[in-house]
Amino acid sequence: MKHNILSAVIGTLLLSSSPLMASGTDSDITTRIIGGEKAQPNDWPYMAALTRINKNTSFCGGSLISERYVLTAAHCVVGEAPSDFEVLLNAYDMDQLSSAIRVKVKQIYLHADYQKNSNSSPHDIAVLELVKAVTIEAAELDDQADIDSLIYGSDMTTIGFGYRQYNGKQGYDKPKVLHQVTLPFVPMAQCKQAHSSFEKLGDGVFCAGETGKDTCQGDSGGPIFSNDNSGKKLAGIVSWGVGCGKNLGVYTKVSHYHHWIQDHIKGLSYRQHKDLGIVRIGIDSQAFTFTNQSNNDIELKNPKVLVDGRNGLGDISINNCPESLAAGAKCSIIANYALLTHRQGRVVLELESSSFAEGKISAWLDYDALQDAGQEVANYLRALPEHKAHTNSHKWLVDGDYLRSESGLSKNQNSELVLENLRRGELSFIYSINSDDKLDSLTIYVNGKRKETFYNQATGYHTLELYNAHNTVRFDYNRWKYSKGHDSYVKLSDIKHQKLTSDLINEILIEQAKNSGGGGSIGFGAGLGLLALMWMRRSRQQ
Repeated sequence: MKHNILSAVIGTLLLSSSPLMASGTDSDITTRIIGGEKAQPNDWPYMAALTRINKNTSFCGGSLISERYVLTAAHCVVGEAPSDFEVLLNAYDMDQLSSAIRVKVKQIYLHADYQKNSNSSPHDIAVLELVKAVTIEAAELDDQADIDSLIYGSDMTTIGFGYRQYNGKQGYDKPKVLHQVTLPFVPMAQCKQAHSSFEKLGDGVFCAGETGKDTCQGDSGGPIFSNDNSGKKLAGIVSWGVGCGKNLGVYTKVSHYHHWIQDHIKGLSYRQHKDLGIVRIGIDSQAFTFTNQSNNDIELKNPKVLVDGRNGLGDISINNCPESLAAGAKCSIIANYALLTHRQGRVVLELESSSFAEGKISAWLDYDALQDAGQEVANYLRALPEHKAHTNSHKWLVDGDYLRSESGLSKNQNSELVLENLRRGELSFIYSINSDDKLDSLTIYVNGKRKETFYNQATGYHTLELYNAHNTVRFDYNRWKYSKGHDSYVKLSDIKHQKLTSDLINEILIEQAKNSGGGGSIGFGAGLGLLALMWMRRSRQQ
């Protein structure tokens, strides 16, 4: 009996320490079928499931909107390369995919204004270009008149392979079979009053749902349809929400992005965006290739290069693109650019084109220009596993037993320390902010996502859980733009890296199973050791 009790306790601890078991992100915002039922086979041929290569588990949804384009959420594919995943069309049962079509992705088109570091960014929309055309029924897109006709409680239907429950105490339940749920439409005025996170929602989204009926993790990017006498029309894209089944869901409004969608399914194929990662300041160049896959000529003229929105820091060295690119033709442009300051920014190649509703097309490079943190900082961090340390113009330095941001910052200046390529594990440290102004702050990002912000005289012990094989941690100390304090900086100490608690427990359980001949029962001594491990780690964090 003791063995069973310990196994149950350890199982609970494993659930609570796993990233999948949290009720959301740090702010409980989930990128998210709750309260639904199994869909009928062949009812939703245009349903797309995004999967890793040759895998049968979807991480996001989408909708086929033409013979070679899929509509999904930007947050599903930001940071992904086309070779990282593929699309399953007409998928119903992930264990029986004989009627499904698996197609590779050629290009990814994101909305240029989508903010990848935000859990609830507007413009959460993306188009996937497939490597080949498919002969499957495509979803019909809603127009503004359709969405305007909806009233409070109007039925909408959403589908997906996401969790049917998502609870840190009860675990999670991800189905193999496509599910659907009917949700009531909620007008924006009522939506904004439903939760503080919804107060600043804009025109590009709408809300739907009720307690116990919702989309959840894994449904992101999938469709929500309006239901009327003319049939089901694709009204929105599953974007985000607060928890699952507790509050309303937020959906990207398809009709709001009608022209953007049409521009990106016109048939011009090109690599729209690339993340250069951490780079050094200096001069560089990039080649851009454009292929006209449509049946009509496409205008491409007057290319220019903008660096962080500014002219004069880039030019075109080679341009073999004619002003009218013929159907089936290909051309390329080489753009030169200069990065002069340590900052995060974007280099944009922009071409004028009357072939597109926006009047132009854009391709861009995101960059993070930093410098080496120096040998003194490297020596201070030598106990950490292999990594690279970078800083911006306001360099971090070693101050006795501490590692601290630059002092003497002017108002609205930042001092950044970036640790790149940290392996999976837990990064712990003690922090102490020295500031007389309550809005001077230390913000911490893990792999581009904000995790914590500490203000004023805050001090304490903190642990970051790093779940990727290679992770980037950014410590960004900011002196508030209206700061009146004499000086302002943050100190870090006792910086350590260790294995994730869940990984340690898994290793102990595997070793115990080997020693016991695979019987599956955990020894009492091992169980006590696991409990002691959890207690020591949690007590230190407290």
